[in-house]
Amino acid sequence: MAKRISPRPKSTEKLGSIVAQYDKIIKENLIKAAPGLIRRVLGIPAVSIQLVSVDMQHTRERKADFVALVTDDEGARFLVHIEFQVRNDPKMLYRMFDYAALEARKYPGVEIRQYVIYLGPYRPNTVTELRQRDIQFRYHAVWLRDVPVEQFLQSEFPEEILFAVLAKFPESQTPEIVERVIENIRKRAGQGLEFERFSEQLRILGKLRNLQPLIESLMEKISRYVSMEDDPWFAKGQQKGKLEGKLEGKLEGKLEGKLEEQRLFVVNLIKATDFEDRMIAHLAAVEVSFVQQIRAELAQKGKKK
Repeated sequence: MAKRISPRPKSTEKLGSIVAQYDKIIKENLIKAAPGLIRRVLGIPAVSIQLVSVDMQHTRERKADFVALVTDDEGARFLVHIEFQVRNDPKMLYRMFDYAALEARKYPGVEIRQYVIYLGPYRPNTVTELRQRDIQFRYHAVWLRDVPVEQFLQSEFPEEILFAVLAKFPESQTPEIVERVIENIRKRAGQGLEFERFSEQLRILGKLRNLQPLIESLMEKISRYVSMEDDPWFAKGQQKGKLEGKLEGKLEGKLEGKLEEQRLFVVNLIKATDFEDRMIAHLAAVEVSFVQQIRAELAQKGKKK
């Protein structure tokens, strides 16, 4: 029996809302993410990428996600069409076939390469070839879990780095990978509204891998660190190696606050994940004994209830 891409939604309305969230993220970031996806995910050594539009009004399908005329490093010129899917669509073969016919009509004689990139938690099992006596058609299905995470982490664009949480990496390295993703996005996007936008998008994409609690905890950790690091008084004290007067009092208050924040961070990780105490201690930058003490306190409170 074929495996479903995700649990059956409770209603068509709910499914539409979920898909719309991912579609929105794709549309907002695709222009900057596409070149990296074409080169690193699809393995096309593109040297030129020219966005084009194809009139899809003759079909009932939605507008194509991405279509571009690409020239590779050997001078070959062809059309690249990319669609993004969260789950299997039993009609995808015919939908791509419709697109191909329209693309061939608008760009006669130009080679067409079509790809469907799957973001979901299960390997796609959709049919990708149509073979009849007088018809032969094929598109390529790509599952992001087959793409090494470093392909995204080495990007200079946060729009592309976002996809790293859906890429291939050992489950045991999940906390470290997610922390690198967040930190890389922070370095590229800065600390303003752009970082907030990418943070929210990362949380949404993280749902496809049940990473939302971890992402939120790490976001909190990094934002606290950045807030303290960017403080001019704190920076000045770090450079001098000592704090005097007002700065000394300010740092003391910060350190007290930091301890409480670390405690809250540890509590969140204990409640939201099943990480071992060593891993939680590493993420929170505290001693293992500190984590063990908090875990014991939480267990004691649970018994009293």
